[in-house]
Amino acid sequence: MAEKIISVRMPNSMVSELKNLAGKNHYLDLSEQMRSVLRNKMLDHRYPYSKPLSEISEQIDELKAPKKMKHLKSELKRILEELNEI
Repeated sequence: MAEKIISVRMPNSMVSELKNLAGKNHYLDLSEQMRSVLRNKMLDHRYPYSKPLSEISEQIDELKAPKKMKHLKSELKRILEELNEI
């Protein structure tokens, strides 16, 4: 992995918020906290369909009604088509 150095300009309020967050998360400095935030955002965008199981089960319970089964089938078909494109 190639390493890059990036310079970031931030408002003072954001810097103080990052300092507080770094202390809560036991990071030694702001750069570690910033890398953590960026890593989490990258993973969110890389795996957009990863939802907690409780959310998925709630959605399934809502869709158990017979008139909503068509919607479920079309939604599953759309997701499968998106996955095939990747």
